[in-house]
Amino acid sequence: MTVMDLVNNSDRPCWSLAHSKGDTKPGKPVDLISPIMPSLETTQHSVTENSYEEDGEEAVSSLFLALPTEIRLEIFRHLLVLPADAPPPSQNTYYQLGQHRPLLYPAILCTNRQLHAEALPLLYRKNTFLAHNTLLTTLPRLRRIYDPVLSARLAGLITRFYVRVRLDAEPGYDREQAAEQLSNKEEVVLDAWQAGM
Repeated sequence: MTVMDLVNNSDRPCWSLAHSKGDTKPGKPVDLISPIMPSLETTQHSVTENSYEEDGEEAVSSLFLALPTEIRLEIFRHLLVLPADAPPPSQNTYYQLGQHRPLLYPAILCTNRQLHAEALPLLYRKNTFLAHNTLLTTLPRLRRIYDPVLSARLAGLITRFYVRVRLDAEPGYDREQAAEQLSNKEEVVLDAWQAGM
């Protein structure tokens, strides 16, 4: 599954790999290795059947969910929003020279429904998407190498567009269409170009 498969299918429920394989059952211990402090030692955690313990106190099912929302959103920004020095959407390269890691980590959207609901708007509202050559805000792409966003609901979340305008050819849209589709957007970047330049 590619990054854009996760992005384009993220309006459907996602489940973690452990749940899809059936590896966890209520009350069964799960071995976890901390991604922050990798070690060979594992910690046993028990998956509870419901979110409440017998004594009536709420059980914390995830330490990440116990963090304040503001901190979780900041973590999501690092995972789902491209850095300012990322290449523009029109370039074919996605990695900088010598860089061997992806810039986005949309797999976080598949962890559970709450994180999906909190993080999905960041992915679409804070990244700049490449507008379609003739359809503009319909079928936008995060980058040229990715498939377009097919879901109208997800495309409606996008507030930043990168529009390439060819100077030596007529666009596939008129002024009114461009004004209607691109007005009320947070950011529109125009890249005027000409064949042979």
